[in-house]
Amino acid sequence: MIKQGVGPKDQQVYLVDGNISTEAYKEFPKNTMKGVIATVPSGEADLTAFNAALLAVDPALTDYTYGAQAYDATVVVALAANVAGCADGTAIAASLANVTSSPGEPCTTYADCLALFQAGTDFDFNGVTGPLDFNQYGDPASATISINQYTSNGAFEEIGKVTAEVPLP
Repeated sequence: MIKQGVGPKDQQVYLVDGNISTEAYKEFPKNTMKGVIATVPSGEADLTAFNAALLAVDPALTDYTYGAQAYDATVVVALAANVAGCADGTAIAASLANVTSSPGEPCTTYADCLALFQAGTDFDFNGVTGPLDFNQYGDPASATISINQYTSNGAFEEIGKVTAEVPLP
């Protein structure tokens, strides 16, 4: 579009997760992306501290898309494997709701949740993205999307969040 002389100034542009990297647009003329709306998976929690921890591991990191979700998914699967007592995929899938749903003692780290499990205490893992609840099919019961807008300095800033329940089949 930009090469053809058509851009966000002419037509409202909406982007999704994989299209939001500020690195991808560095070569564009200044303010080309200003006003563009982009959505990205988010969470109820503020991810600033988590993203800072990622940056401490890799100072060259420029895109955090799906980072927190991947981290939470890894912890959920590891906890579900412990609850299932094995590394069988079917058994792990059957345990997903057990580690992410109330009732249970809330916990926010793998170590804390595992300690509760080993002590025989029912637990409810709440990830870095916030509370995680899976439905009876082993799918997330809700999702949060962050709505962002590109600014004149080439960055994008969050202008809102939308959380919705995922409909059952």
